Amino acid sequence: MSAAPIAVHDLETRYGTKIVHRGLNLEVRRGEILAIVGDSGSGKTALLRQILMLERPAGGEIVLFGQPTRRLSMAAARLLWRRMGVMFQHGALFTSLTVLENIAFPIMEHARLSPRLVRELALLKLRLAGLPVEAAARYPSELSGGMIKRAAVARALALDPELLFLDEPTSGLDPAGAAAFDRLILELKQLLDLTVVMVTHDPDSLWRTADRVAFLSGGKVLATDTVAALAASPHPEIRRYFSASRMQQARERTWKAE
Repeated sequence: MSAAPIAVHDLETRYGTKIVHRGLNLEVRRGEILAIVGDSGSGKTALLRQILMLERPAGGEIVLFGQPTRRLSMAAARLLWRRMGVMFQHGALFTSLTVLENIAFPIMEHARLSPRLVRELALLKLRLAGLPVEAAARYPSELSGGMIKRAAVARALALDPELLFLDEPTSGLDPAGAAAFDRLILELKQLLDLTVVMVTHDPDSLWRTADRVAFLSGGKVLATDTVAALAASPHPEIRRYFSASRMQQARERTWKAE
């Protein structure tokens, strides 16, 4: 059996004198959708940045695909980055580029392919993300919020990653748009054999998509389990989080949908 694609050991994260993580441990299993949750300020996005090697941890170790990353060379880090795709919270698309150019950008940066082949691959990712071909020529300012999210997913998939990271993927979407986006992620995970790590505050997304949930508090992962198991947890902080009215309503909606 292959090693877990992500293993975090005793992570410590500091910003000046502020300690965000101390002794944090987490393992992400191959082929799962793992959601990272917790109250505001619990360090969810900071954890994502550490895993993505955008920041160097103050202590501990993050192992990606069996490879320790703390003292990794830039060349070795680039090879790992090619195996990961990221959808940032607000899309982070280049405003001066069309949707197709945004998707094609990482392909041109990392692969020596003809312009024609780059365009064909970018169009394929566009369609995989559920966007119409007409969207290819549009600029980000001409897109709806849902289309921006899908364009960002298409760009994240440009290099055929094994790991897909989603930062607040359904924020700002109406309920129907959020449900459609969740269905897209489930379909892509199945079709492309992806491992997905997402940070979310959306209780409906948790119940609809997450195989497991990691609950952050006090600089650590207090528990990692299914949504249903965490919702029944006796731990006071976890119980408070999952007993909130929005979480209970999302649970009821999921049961009705089933």
